[in-house]
This record gives sequence, C-alpha cells and structure tokens, in this order.
Amino acid sequence: MFQRLVVPLDGSKYAERAILVAARIARVTSSTIIFVRAVLPPVDLGKYAAPHTRAWERHAYENERAESASYLASLILKYARELDGIDVEVGVATGIAPDAICSVAEAEQADLIVMCSRGEKGLQRWLFGSVTQEVARKTSVPLLALYPQSVVMPVSCQDAPLRTVVVLDGSSQAESALLPAATVLAGLAAPGQGILHLLRVVGPSIKAGKSRMRADTSAQERAIQETEDYLKMIANRVRQNHPIAQNLAVTWSFAISTDVTRAIIQQVESARSIEHASNDPLLAVARERRKGFRSFLKGDILESLTGSTQLPLLLVPLQAPRDHIGVRGRKGNFSEWRWN
Repeated sequence: MFQRLVVPLDGSKYAERAILVAARIARVTSSTIIFVRAVLPPVDLGKYAAPHTRAWERHAYENERAESASYLASLILKYARELDGIDVEVGVATGIAPDAICSVAEAEQADLIVMCSRGEKGLQRWLFGSVTQEVARKTSVPLLALYPQSVVMPVSCQDAPLRTVVVLDGSSQAESALLPAATVLAGLAAPGQGILHLLRVVGPSIKAGKSRMRADTSAQERAIQETEDYLKMIANRVRQNHPIAQNLAVTWSFAISTDVTRAIIQQVESARSIEHASNDPLLAVARERRKGFRSFLKGDILESLTGSTQLPLLLVPLQAPRDHIGVRGRKGNFSEWRWN
C-alpha cells in the first residue's frame, strides 16, 4: 500500500492537475502527499565577479525559493476541499527539475510520483526535452505520468468503470507492475469498481521456407495456449494475494503481433471504443531505467508509447524492489529542502 506520494509542481495549471489525481489515491490509501517545486541554484559567477553582482544573484535565488514556498503553501488553501483530511507536506528543492524531483522522491522514500506532462510533441519536445521523460528515465520510484487532457477519474456514476491495462511479457520483472497498478486503480476508481486488465502481446511463430515465410501453426497454437494459461494463473494470483485487488475486476487478453507498441495501443483503444467510456484507460508498464547514450540510441517503451499515444502511463522501474510497496525504512534529515 502507498504511504507517501510526491507531486512535482512548476506553477502551471497543467502541473496542478496532478493534485486532484494524487488526492484521490491518497484518500483511499491514507497516504501523505508531498508538494515539491524545483528552483535552479544561483549561478556561479566566478571569483572575478563584483561582490554586488554575486549578492544580487544570491538575493534573486532566495527570492525565488521564498516565492516557490509561498506558492506551494497557497495550493493547500486553493485545493482545501480536495485535500481535506489528507496530510500534506511542501518543500522547495534546489537543482535541475528532473534531478531534484528524483532526489526528493528517493530521499522521502516515496511510493509514487504523480506528475502531469505538458504534452509537447515533435520539434518542441526534441529541442527542450520532457521533464516527465527525464524523471522516468532516472527515478527508482513508480511514476504516474498524466497529460493535460487525461481523464483518469470517473466522470459520472453512469460512466464505464475505470480500466488499467498491465502489459506483461511472461517475466517476473513485468509482473512487478501489478501491485502498483492495482493500488493506483483502486484509489482512482473508489468508491466504484475498477477493471485491472492483463495484456500480453505474443509474436507470431514463423519459420523460413525456401521460397517464402510460413506460419508454424502448431507452434502458434502452443504459444497461444501457454499465454492463456499464464494469464489465467496471474489473474488468480492477483485476486488471491493482493487484498487491494478485492474491489477490482481482473480480466485478461492477448494479441498476436510483431509490433508490440501498436498492438498495445490498438487493444486499449478498441476496448475504450466498445465501452463508450469518457475516461482514459491507464497503461501500466514495468521498464528498465536507462541513462545517457544507451537511452538515446536504443530508446525504450516510454519513448515508443508516448510517441504513439497520450494515454496516462504508470511506469514501474525494474530496479525498484519487488516488495517496494508497504516496506518502510528510517527517514533521513532533509531539512535542506523542506519548508514547513
């Protein structure tokens, strides 16, 4: 179960949409929410800079910290109704936004980061990058990434149930996304019932022939049967072992395709079309953290999915311990960034 949620804010209306989502989850899981805003450190002007110039730079930095702290505190009043009964802490972190967010989340032993991306695409994203993507690459904490138009809470009592699709590949690493996904879904769907859907994409069984490629029918049938058995087993395990899933309907399906990303998007969007849901399904994926050129050259599931859809994503780093949820350690002293 979640205990501490980090919500990064940058002063924009886009970022503040994450507050409502975090509050919904926190209310069901009895979690504490931590609002954090990052400010850049004062510029090092060098030893030859005039004293008054260095003093001005330091003064500007302190003013920005004070304004950020005031802004975060004002949000508690602005969203008083949504946050009523929820413990909220605020803090200003110094550093480049993605690094500062990751540092705070790990220092505070957060169970989840909830943040809203501005949704830039194309040239703008290529030039300026995405804070959300950078956080996803670097953090060891599960990240719920939203877009400005994301609708991840029930619009009305008559609306279709909220659905979370957990992408599995048969590995225990991919299964590490199950518990965080169930916890997020239970929080967002309450007091109604959500649907936890297990999805696996199976590649077609193909053998090379002399003149053409042909499908190996028997191998394909075995693969399908093994996939069905696997998904049934995981569904039963989730129902039996995770109390949070008792209020959820657990379903499963599979797709046969060589294009994993496309198959995932088609499965999710076709289900939404059939249900005529006004809310967005949430995609939950366990993913490996990648850094530097390895991430840039090879890419990963995050870039692939965000380039194909703007559905909300729950990204669970593989480096996170399997029993990360509900395991607590001793907090350190982080007064250098905390503001009360």
